[in-house]
Amino acid sequence: MIHSVMAPDSAVVQEHPVTSPESGWSMLAALRFFLAWVVVCGHVWVFLEVASPPDLRIFQILDPKAAVIGFFLISGYSIAASLQRSSKGFYRRRFLRIYPIYFFAIVTTHILSLVLGSGIQAPHETFIPEP
Repeated sequence: MIHSVMAPDSAVVQEHPVTSPESGWSMLAALRFFLAWVVVCGHVWVFLEVASPPDLRIFQILDPKAAVIGFFLISGYSIAASLQRSSKGFYRRRFLRIYPIYFFAIVTTHILSLVLGSGIQAPHETFIPEP
């Protein structure tokens, strides 16, 4: 879409593309997904038989801790923009977005711990819950 600025005598002075705010959020969401993927690749080796999977080797070069920090920075920016856009119902929106998944993860983890017993044996690590 092209946005035209009109002079008082109706002549076109300048034309420049107007970027959609949605495209910026899409790029931030894609970057946030990539950073989350770097973190997953940094942890997945524990559960695989092969110590260094060839497909994930490129992501192991990147630093998962830096990816977490980048993810938090983008998330903080997103939260601030949401709060600035509409402060009414902010905490309700956050609760409804986060806690259903959080609750599901806790229940699933509890069920798995009951089914699998006290420890989980992975190829490179044994996970034992602390009392």
